[in-house]
Amino acid sequence: ALYNFLHHSPIISSSYPLPKSNFLDLCSGHGSCGLEALSWGVNFVCYVDINPVMLKLVRENNQIFKNDNFAILKADAAKLPKAIKKFNTIYVDPPYNQTVSLFEKILNSLYIGRWLSEKTLIILESKVKDNEMIDKVIANNSFLSKRIKLIKKAICNSVVLSFFEYTLD
Repeated sequence: ALYNFLHHSPIISSSYPLPKSNFLDLCSGHGSCGLEALSWGVNFVCYVDINPVMLKLVRENNQIFKNDNFAILKADAAKLPKAIKKFNTIYVDPPYNQTVSLFEKILNSLYIGRWLSEKTLIILESKVKDNEMIDKVIANNSFLSKRIKLIKKAICNSVVLSFFEYTLD
């Protein structure tokens, strides 16, 4: 569903073309989202997860598919180090039981660590039940509410994909 929206939604595909972009897969798990992004022609993928077992699997999967334009970073998405690159597409899939509490911290961490391009598409995967709270988190944060704008939401069963445009100062 994610890649259908990225390629077939005019508002997203025209403003944020995947080919030649840098793609950050935050809370990457086994890395399927980043691998799919590579198959769609992104320049580079950075996988970030705190679980070393998942990151080992990410490395193995990229070796199987003979991808070498990627980096793997063991880090807490809410406490990212200084960026290795700027990213114009960021996919965030935090653990569902922590999405609301982590999303604001992750956005701040991306900003402070300089991971964001001038205009970045941030895609958040969350449970439907958390969606309203996420909107409130953004609305109640004066720093974020000036920089982030919801451009599309897609509900797929019990999951919501929220597409945000994040603009730097």
